[in-house]
Amino acid sequence: MCAGAHAKMHPMSDVNVLGHIGPDGPRLLVLYTGGTIGMAPGPDGALVPLDLRELGVHLPFVHRLPIGLTVATLTEPIDSAAMATSDWIAIADAIVEHAPGHVGVVVLHGTDAMAYTASALSFLLESIHIPIVLTGAQRPVTELRSDGRENLVTAMAIAAGHLRGAPLVPEVTIFFDDLLLRGNIRQRNIRLGVIANRVRKSTPVYQPLERFLTSLGLTILTRLGDSEALVKAAETGVGIYEMDPSMCMTEREQFEPLLQWVDVDYRVRANNTVIEMPRVAMAGRGQPEVRNDLVRTLPPRSPVLPGKAATAKPQPAQPKPQLPGWLSRISQRLVE
Repeated sequence: MCAGAHAKMHPMSDVNVLGHIGPDGPRLLVLYTGGTIGMAPGPDGALVPLDLRELGVHLPFVHRLPIGLTVATLTEPIDSAAMATSDWIAIADAIVEHAPGHVGVVVLHGTDAMAYTASALSFLLESIHIPIVLTGAQRPVTELRSDGRENLVTAMAIAAGHLRGAPLVPEVTIFFDDLLLRGNIRQRNIRLGVIANRVRKSTPVYQPLERFLTSLGLTILTRLGDSEALVKAAETGVGIYEMDPSMCMTEREQFEPLLQWVDVDYRVRANNTVIEMPRVAMAGRGQPEVRNDLVRTLPPRSPVLPGKAATAKPQPAQPKPQLPGWLSRISQRLVE
């Protein structure tokens, strides 16, 4: 287990305040609850909780921070994989007790259940309007290549960040690996679809995979395969809807379900409609060369039979269909 696998698995209890680091004035509360980020190899090589009073020895930058730190730890750090609801309440109680007087809180946590703890704290601490940032690491901060240093210093910057006297992120969040995530989000009308990219339906794993996705309520929208048309489109910088349909009919059929799913107003065009998207490919010495062989053009009109010219009705001009907004913007950017 990557998150504090060697920490004791007892219920969380009291909090030990180990001391202060940095200048006087505004402070951050740094609370260690367990996890790899706050561990170091013991005499037998196994990871054991680090004495966080030595945090400045392993992380010298904390002495150069423009804000002070109050370092605290749970008396019994816990493996986050074994965390229970009572542990979340204990962490919330510790923050309520020790956060007053601090501009923000950084919670050092194991990676196994960090997302669950953040979600629980976002509901338990609704009345607290200061930044509470959870972070952790895959490697102990005592190691040379630890990711914990960057995670910790950025989490501190987020927790201490203020604009015009107000916290920048006054809620529970997670910072990990250059990502800042909210403790919880409200989901409404979120659609999920699966694209089987370069997957053949005849492969042995396809049918079990399709049944598994169906059991989750997910639909395989389409299957996209390799083809010479896609290779040529990539080499020439055009899309399959800019190429002559005879060159990429199979590929268009593969993309149709995806277009209809993304754009609910999209409808399959009739065979005699036109999407005019002139493309220019760069030739030698910066001179443009129009690739007419790749641009879709009007299909030829049916010839008028001899003797029926007088009765033949003139063919009305075909209206140019309007492209979806998102496709028009992409096309314009490619042309520019």
